[in-house]
Amino acid sequence: MGREQIADCPTAISELWKNSYDAYSRSVELNIFTASEGGLPVAALVDDGHGMSKEEFIDKWLVVGTESKALRNETLESDKNGLTTRPRQGQKGIGRLSCAAMGSLLLLVSKREAKPFVASLIDWRIFENPYLILNDIELPVIEFNFKDELLGYLPKMFDALMCNIWGTNDEKDIERNIRIQTAWKAYDSFEESIHRSSTRSDIENTIIGSSFEPKHFEKWSVWNDKSNHGTALFISQISDDLLSQLSSESANNDDSANSASRSKFFETLSGFIDPYIKKDDPFVVSDFTAQVNVWHGNLMRVVLDKTSEFNAKDLDQLEHFVEGVVDETGTFKGTLRVFGKDFSDIVIPPREPLSRSSNSLVGPFLIRFGTFELQPSNTTHTEEQHIRLKEAAQKYAGFMLHRDGFRIMPYGREDNDYFEIEKRRSYNAGDYFWSSRRTFGGIKISREKNPNLRDKAGREGIIDNKAAKQFKRVVINILEDIGRKHFGRNSDNRKEMLPKIEAEKERARAEEARKKQITKERRDLRKRIAENSDRLIAVSRKLELLVDQLTQEEKLKTKELAIEFQEKLSELSSVVKDLDLGAGIISLGSLEDEFKEYKKQHHRISALQNQASVSLNIVLEKLFAELPEQIFKDERARKVTQIQKRIMSWQTDARHHLAEESIRLEELSKNRIAAFLGATEGIYSQIADNKIQLASGLNLLEQTYNSHSRENEEIFPPYIGALQSLRDQIDLQGLISFSIKESDALREEIGRIHALAQLGITVEVIGHEIEGLDMTIERGLKEMPDSIKDSDSYKNVLAAHHALSDKWRFLSPLKLSGEKIYRNITGEDIERYVLSFFDDYIDKDRLEITFTQAFKSFKLKELPSRIYPVFVNLFNNSRYWVRHTKESKPKILFDYINGKIIVADNGPGVDEDDLSQLFSLFFTKKASGGRGVGLYLCRASLAAGGHTIKYETESNKKLLAGANFVLEFKGASNE
Repeated sequence: MGREQIADCPTAISELWKNSYDAYSRSVELNIFTASEGGLPVAALVDDGHGMSKEEFIDKWLVVGTESKALRNETLESDKNGLTTRPRQGQKGIGRLSCAAMGSLLLLVSKREAKPFVASLIDWRIFENPYLILNDIELPVIEFNFKDELLGYLPKMFDALMCNIWGTNDEKDIERNIRIQTAWKAYDSFEESIHRSSTRSDIENTIIGSSFEPKHFEKWSVWNDKSNHGTALFISQISDDLLSQLSSESANNDDSANSASRSKFFETLSGFIDPYIKKDDPFVVSDFTAQVNVWHGNLMRVVLDKTSEFNAKDLDQLEHFVEGVVDETGTFKGTLRVFGKDFSDIVIPPREPLSRSSNSLVGPFLIRFGTFELQPSNTTHTEEQHIRLKEAAQKYAGFMLHRDGFRIMPYGREDNDYFEIEKRRSYNAGDYFWSSRRTFGGIKISREKNPNLRDKAGREGIIDNKAAKQFKRVVINILEDIGRKHFGRNSDNRKEMLPKIEAEKERARAEEARKKQITKERRDLRKRIAENSDRLIAVSRKLELLVDQLTQEEKLKTKELAIEFQEKLSELSSVVKDLDLGAGIISLGSLEDEFKEYKKQHHRISALQNQASVSLNIVLEKLFAELPEQIFKDERARKVTQIQKRIMSWQTDARHHLAEESIRLEELSKNRIAAFLGATEGIYSQIADNKIQLASGLNLLEQTYNSHSRENEEIFPPYIGALQSLRDQIDLQGLISFSIKESDALREEIGRIHALAQLGITVEVIGHEIEGLDMTIERGLKEMPDSIKDSDSYKNVLAAHHALSDKWRFLSPLKLSGEKIYRNITGEDIERYVLSFFDDYIDKDRLEITFTQAFKSFKLKELPSRIYPVFVNLFNNSRYWVRHTKESKPKILFDYINGKIIVADNGPGVDEDDLSQLFSLFFTKKASGGRGVGLYLCRASLAAGGHTIKYETESNKKLLAGANFVLEFKGASNE
């Protein structure tokens, strides 16, 4: 019953947590421990409820359907532990059996206040043997007064449990022994006949291999003397769902079934206590928390925290929001928020009168949920908010059902569509607006107000009775009505607000374009100033010398000298024109002083050039009085040559840019068509495999078409408009410059983003370990004896830890100011850093890693923060991809050949079609979790130091068959 009645392990955990709540526990924890050497992993579910005595354990816990649950007897005031009366969650008295879904072997320890401990050992697989007589099964149950006594009793308890397999040596039990041995022999034969492993052998191996250690008990508040009452379940031979939580692999690098199990585990338990409750709600779960921790030695990793990352406050910030009460007649009365605009006094009556008979009455309930626009072009949220909501939807979305503040399964899970939200959406996504995959919140009922909405025996939904059918119809009516009238494609709100949103998005895009233009103009201006400053000084000196010579009349007495001076001045005049930066840009920012100084110098040489020109013209008029037209003609020819030279240079540049744009436009067109085909290929496959109906597929096709059409309209019409403006001789540069206002320079900000993102590559891999260390320190400080806590030293350490935690959680993880120190870095330094960084994963991944002597001898003087993250990222990428190799041994190689470093692996390598995008921002081919920033940042970081990275495409130059990256470092050696 324990395994078959409960759908899965996460649901079983939720049932046991409810039992803890019914026992007036303030907190319940599930701690999952990795296996000690020679042992098995253990899970410990511990609480600080009122606990049980030996009599209660035997007469109630071991009895299925205990009357205290079935008859809903009131809890004694002394058992409430000072808490207010709680609505009971258990109904049938069978929820305790769900611990069988968590694992096969159970050690239960419980303690009532002022009573001895009680403990029992149970292997649920014993009850699978249908040949056994239930009365022949004996479970060891003991009492003890001091916690240290338990470990001494355990061997005897294991022996007593094994008597249900082997029998006893007591002559009084001869008949029982014969029955037991006969039953197991018959069951062994049966299992052998159906080619199934022996249950008896499995039980023997578990009991022999299992060991419960002090570390498993120490996390229980009763064991560490923080409470004198509670219950703990210690489970060995744990289920696959619990085993999957032990993986220390980052979710970003885990695309296996293991990852799916972890996701479902989190999805089921993350909303166990309603995260969307408000303090004024009639049913608020207070003084009760639930948490899941994984322990790797002394390091703790939180799988499920006590508080939800997405809660009522976040729900209240959504652009689309529904909140109200449904009364006994099925009428909704409440408020809406549509595209951020609030509407009150919304009333939605039921489509037909509800039955009010005693067995079909639904009762009043609360409804509160919200969502956001999927298309970025339609949302009122900022880009950062929209990205966060999409990420949150992957973890927390779902239309849930809570009773008295606790979640009812399976509502809200991805595989459940009880209210037919996705079914209706497949018919017409425009009219049926709601989508479970991006809806947060749901419905809140209570046992008192909705007594006919009762759970099924297996806790997998409510019983499908008359009340449940009416309840479902009422909710569907509300979803359809408000979706169609207020949120859907043809609603007045959408028709009115979307144009305003689109206009605001257009303004935001224009603002972004303005900022990019400012950045470009500043970059170009800074480059021209840097390139022209030396030429400006040189021209200034030549003009000063020329003016000085022109003032000496004896040097210009011949026509030949005058013509020579004219040619020099003409050449210098052309250079002065080239050095002119024009009026500059409207928003100079930090360039203002530099630009003014440059303009001042240019103005001075322009004045010198004019002075020289005036003086020379006077001399020429005197010397060539008889041939003025020839002098003019010659000078004009020189000017024509100079103008022609400048125009041809501009023409060459223009043709080059036009050719590049033509190629880019053709590539862009191909990519846009390919993007649509790629986006719809999955829909076609689902239809072909009969996974979705044709109507649903066509609706998805229409949505994808509309989305891509909008994106194309944002790309091509503006491009054509710009070309038409050029054809019509509209000065686009002038218009842009005229519209630009002063704003802050972005260069420093871009540098900071790069630096922070580099650190993110590292933090993404070890972030959970840092959090685990922080949690371990915090727990250790809390468990210090009171005598130490009163000392000044303890208080100083506690204050320092809090300050350190605050800086880690809330401040920038990278100090951007201050001196940047260059250090001598060798290949051996890189080897030590990489191996230390991935120490926990190398053996587990069975990697063969080689650092050649040539690589170890490599030397470079650089910023460690610029070099180490590059190798961390390359190694982490190789770790991921070599697991997909067909080779028996995954290999990663670091070598130094011909002045270049090669990082190679024997994974699948990079497809030829992906090479052009390999170093592009946000490009990734990982099945899950990859963000596509690593290689982009590697190249950007290396480029900042004058170094390069490329992907080797020539087979004869590859060191291994997979990916081969070639890095060339400026100033490196291997001497």
